[in-house]
Amino acid sequence: MASPVHMCLIILHISLIVLAGRDFYAILNVPRDASTKQIKKAYRKLAMELHPDKNPDNPDIEEKFHDLGAAYEVLSDPDKRKTYDRHGEEGLKDGGMKHGDPFSITEEKLLEIEIEPGMRDGHVYPFLSEGEPHIDGEPGDLRFIIKQAKHPVFERKNDDLYTNVTINLQDALVGFEMDITHLDGHKVWIISTFSQPKGEGMPNFENNNIVGILYITFDVEFPKGELTDEQKKHAVELLQMSSDQKVYNGLQGY
Repeated sequence: MASPVHMCLIILHISLIVLAGRDFYAILNVPRDASTKQIKKAYRKLAMELHPDKNPDNPDIEEKFHDLGAAYEVLSDPDKRKTYDRHGEEGLKDGGMKHGDPFSITEEKLLEIEIEPGMRDGHVYPFLSEGEPHIDGEPGDLRFIIKQAKHPVFERKNDDLYTNVTINLQDALVGFEMDITHLDGHKVWIISTFSQPKGEGMPNFENNNIVGILYITFDVEFPKGELTDEQKKHAVELLQMSSDQKVYNGLQGY
């Protein structure tokens, strides 16, 4: 049989759980010391997984979806999060916020979009319950779709980058070296071995430790004008190469 002190501790523990309300960190599946970036990323991932439109046969999904939105609204706001960490959800409802219920949207809001490394064209950035209300009165979602702008130097395909470099015939024959300015401003050193630089593509969105490849196509610019017969003879003697042609699919595998 439990002692009176033990019973008292159990009752106190239960009371604290009730006062604390929902565990917003558990709902978002993040640790209590999670950064704002971690919270936002976890929210976007779960918002796509738990959206009612994707789970029409789950009777509990509406409540989970609402809990997710409430958790994000509090933990993504430094002031609300500080109050929540000190007093739990009840602290927010009992005067911890200037506007009363923190889950009702009655004022203008500034929505912040964070473009994370590796985001792709067409990526959906959702804000739960920030859209126009449905017929039943429930607010819809506001979704931003990331559109990737064209770049004058680089073309992106998945996590790989492609660019072209024009060199002259002399560079192609005797070698060269150069720097290419990357998207973030750092320099990529290129030498005439024509090898593809590793780790210079785009970071993978799901795992930033995985990086794509930078593919460089070298276009050789030939001298303008025709060679004299004497120059052609010297070129053949210098190169010591027989005439050879090959037809192939240069884009295969791209």
